[in-house]
Amino acid sequence: MQTHPDPQIFNGAVLPAGFAGAGDLLLRQLQEILATADGSPLYILNFLERLDESVDPRPMIEALNATGRPIFLAVPPYYPINTLEELPYVTFIRTH
Repeated sequence: MQTHPDPQIFNGAVLPAGFAGAGDLLLRQLQEILATADGSPLYILNFLERLDESVDPRPMIEALNATGRPIFLAVPPYYPINTLEELPYVTFIRTH
């Protein structure tokens, strides 16, 4: 029987202590996850909507895709994902 790694959850609502802004801390946490990629599915919530609007999420999503992990991004209904929906390797989950 083949076993699969347990899914990993990245919750941006829980920030580490630090002097950087929330967006910087979230990006740092994401970098740490990318460095320890184990192939397990990754569920990301409370992330994109917490970044500054000037941050382009495409490079982050492409870096996540490069890990080969299944990626699921949860976004609130008001978050504009129109330009990101064309990325075939990420599943967006609308929360309510």
